Amino acid sequence: MTKVSRKVVCDGYTYCVECAVRKDRVTSPVARFIDDLKEKSWVSDSTESHLHPDEQVNLYSWLLATLRYFADNGDFPSLMNYNQLKI
Repeated sequence: MTKVSRKVVCDGYTYCVECAVRKDRVTSPVARFIDDLKEKSWVSDSTESHLHPDEQVNLYSWLLATLRYFADNGDFPSLMNYNQLKI
């Protein structure tokens, strides 16, 4: 059995944060979500959670900074950062 290839989001001092891969060993919804945010092209399945391109860039920056902090320190910057993605 071959090892699954996962997209590395952040490789820090404490952890390496990678995107999960589906059972098909190829598709990764999280990796696609992150890439779409970066490109300002994410489209929600729900009409209630539409994000404008500027909001997508801000969310992408926040998400990457939070994951980098977690990868380096093994914890999130503060308790307020849990459950922030309500999309």
